[in-house]
Amino acid sequence: MSYDSFGLGLRTNAEAMAYGVELIKKGIPFRSKINFFRDPATKALLGWLTIADEGLDGDVSAINDAVIKVVNTPVNMLGKKFVETLTERATGNYIEWLDDNGDSIYGRSKWTSYVRNFTDNLLKIADLKGKDMSSEEVLNEVLNLQGYDGTGIKDSLIERLRGDEERMAGLIAAAPDGRVDEEDLVEEALAPIAPLKGLLDARGDLTESMNYVRQLDSANQKLAKSDDPNKGPVEPAVTLGTMHSWKGLEVPTMYIPMVGGSFPRFDKVTEEDLASERRLAYVAVTRAEDNAYILDIPTERQKGEKFITQTSRFVEELCAPVLDSKGKVAALSQEELDAMDDAEMESLSDELDAEIDAYLAEQEAPKREMMAAWGDLLYTKQG
Repeated sequence: MSYDSFGLGLRTNAEAMAYGVELIKKGIPFRSKINFFRDPATKALLGWLTIADEGLDGDVSAINDAVIKVVNTPVNMLGKKFVETLTERATGNYIEWLDDNGDSIYGRSKWTSYVRNFTDNLLKIADLKGKDMSSEEVLNEVLNLQGYDGTGIKDSLIERLRGDEERMAGLIAAAPDGRVDEEDLVEEALAPIAPLKGLLDARGDLTESMNYVRQLDSANQKLAKSDDPNKGPVEPAVTLGTMHSWKGLEVPTMYIPMVGGSFPRFDKVTEEDLASERRLAYVAVTRAEDNAYILDIPTERQKGEKFITQTSRFVEELCAPVLDSKGKVAALSQEELDAMDDAEMESLSDELDAEIDAYLAEQEAPKREMMAAWGDLLYTKQG
């Protein structure tokens, strides 16, 4: 079965990001409106990793594209003139051309030293190809590259964080004594590149990691106006997105995590609020052409000195149990269900419908109202 057959519908962008990172770690291609590798720092780091993977004797087009992406990461003070001159005058491999001809771009000036520093960084990273190093070790080498003033990429990310009042306020508020230690500071500074770090940490081989990035990029390419819209995406991939983003889409099998306290939110208590949340869940469930799997994910929330375990009420509403004639949960194995022909399945469905109606009417009349709110949809939870 193709990856195209599966979809994940999440309540929030944060949940979608978390699930996306896990798919990245496992090397599963997916398409999403969330940009996991589009952060400027991440794009530049991918350029450096491409250079490390290709070396000096790799694909010239890939190397040259990467060189342009990394011109000012770390900061080298090389602007538009440098890029224009390089692309107009250089022939063949940009790294080799800069090594031989970089001094000619600016002549005798301080800018020439900046070009030399950039070229030396390119040669240093290209030389890593074939070395016995993990992906993570290569990334650390890249993060420690220094720009024209001796500031490294990692240092620049930390300084950017220090200058971001909102992010720093969040770190200080989360610190027990209001003091942010160095470890927490670095972790937050590197947060924008967390998806990339997750990929490299999970997959030790750099070439394998870069192949996955290219696969992911292909899966998320938008069709050009001249493309045939009926052909669809070339790269098979799981579809990942928030429930809002699923409108108008369908896949054979949907997975819908329902996190206690998050969906519906614990503060959504009015019927109007719940109706709005239900409509979102309804959208997610009805995106499934064949199967919808509701994932029950309880959470704990502190209330005073106690911890309260929360389960989404939608799990109970959507996953009405299959009952026997005594009102107890009946267990049918998947093998038994698969062995039934259409007539037997229809007969069983009618029998169960009648038993559930009778049981609900007698003992759980309120649940009938809940089920009606879902448009008379009936999803069963096995086991």
